[in-house]
Amino acid sequence: MRVYTASDLIRNAMMSAQVLQKGEQPQQDDANDVLDLLNEMTDAWQLETLLIWAHLVTSFAYQANKQLYTWGPGGDINATRPLQIITAWTRDPNGFDIYQDILQEVEWDRIPVKNTPGTYPTQVFYDPQQPLGQLNVWPNPNVSTYTQFVRTDQVMQQFPTLQTQFTLPNGFALAIRYNLAILLADLFGASAVITDKMITTAQTAKRKIKNINLANKMKPLSTDFPRGTQGSVGLNILTNRPNSAP
Repeated sequence: MRVYTASDLIRNAMMSAQVLQKGEQPQQDDANDVLDLLNEMTDAWQLETLLIWAHLVTSFAYQANKQLYTWGPGGDINATRPLQIITAWTRDPNGFDIYQDILQEVEWDRIPVKNTPGTYPTQVFYDPQQPLGQLNVWPNPNVSTYTQFVRTDQVMQQFPTLQTQFTLPNGFALAIRYNLAILLADLFGASAVITDKMITTAQTAKRKIKNINLANKMKPLSTDFPRGTQGSVGLNILTNRPNSAP
């Protein structure tokens, strides 16, 4: 992997779109305009679930009798707010991991009493609100000796300045170069230089990233017991059996 600045990526894209020639540097105003376009593009890429940056595991200790945890800079979980969570589990004081159901919005809404006490949560619901996401756990842990773990998709970060440095994962530099070139060509009146070969290169570069991310995605664990607000007690990862109700 190589370290790039936003300026490097912008210059490469502008050369591919023939807006710049080899050895030329973009004007400051032009570079700032393309920086905005770069951030708009990477922001849109966050919605393509297989075009992810990386998987992250975040953990935190429960607070007794706390049901909702805010997620984002300055929140209970002081980290980048994810768009979604992939898997979740809780770890007991002996180091055993217990799988948790990830609820959809309608499933969470069907739980009649959200503030239900229990030893540890068996179900979680994540609501990606702005500016802070909301991670709900059920039932509420009445002790703080268990630890929550959540695996999430890490979204691609924005480039705040032209000199911001990023170490790009394999394949991203090429995908950014040609997809950004196609977008900026219209901005500079250079649409005529966009060839079918460039479009194919841009699409192929994105597809390769998606293919490797798809191959790396974890298959969900199968269970022999139904989900729902009653009787769903979670799965012990070690035994692949349901746990006792808290």
